[in-house]
Amino acid sequence: MDWVLNFTQGATRDKERLAEQALRLLQTGLWGIPESTQAKDKLAAGDRVLISVGAPDRAFVGDAVIAVGWHPWAPDELEAYRKIGSAKAGLRLTAGRSWTTPLFLDAVWHRTEAARTN
Repeated sequence: MDWVLNFTQGATRDKERLAEQALRLLQTGLWGIPESTQAKDKLAAGDRVLISVGAPDRAFVGDAVIAVGWHPWAPDELEAYRKIGSAKAGLRLTAGRSWTTPLFLDAVWHRTEAARTN
């Protein structure tokens, strides 16, 4: 299964440089997912994820594979994650790649199924 993980201003205390922060999370191999997220239990090990950042960037900036599905952070994960975000649970990622050139959403959205159905 393929998923899009979106990093927005609501996911961090630092409301600027979203792409930089999202890529730091990708490098740590952790991605916060709130407990209230409906599809959190569907995210499974081996699924691929595309990393996007919200406004003002609105771009895809990397990709990875889910190593461990949604779970409350272990103490070491919580310590590493709190340097960037505030979620208390999430995914462990592997094979994370930061893209050297972001792919802006406006450039590709019109080609997606979601553009036709939403």
